[in-house]
Amino acid sequence: MTSCTGAIALLRPLTDAGVLPAECPISIQGVSDYRGGGRQLMDAFHGRGEHHLHGAYHAYGLNHNLNHLPEIKKYAKLEVEPMFTPAVGAFAQGMIVRCRCTSANCHPNCGC
Repeated sequence: MTSCTGAIALLRPLTDAGVLPAECPISIQGVSDYRGGGRQLMDAFHGRGEHHLHGAYHAYGLNHNLNHLPEIKKYAKLEVEPMFTPAVGAFAQGMIVRCRCTSANCHPNCGC
């Protein structure tokens, strides 16, 4: 599972319940394990192959030209495309995803 899927899993129940208005601007930060990136990314983290990654955290897609954005918008039932900052971490399993609404128009129980 990717942090994109994790964001949808967090947001969709909130939009379905009416707690998160669909027009609310959302900021998403997600860090996924390196195994979700396939063989090339796994090799890079293990120092094999063409590219080598060092360190615990690598952000990508910083130009916000990601194929995940329309997917998140559609399946989370959002009207506004979210701001998504994905990253890959130096761990083999797991993820952490943080979604934040930055609008004063949210439901009082939203917590933003």
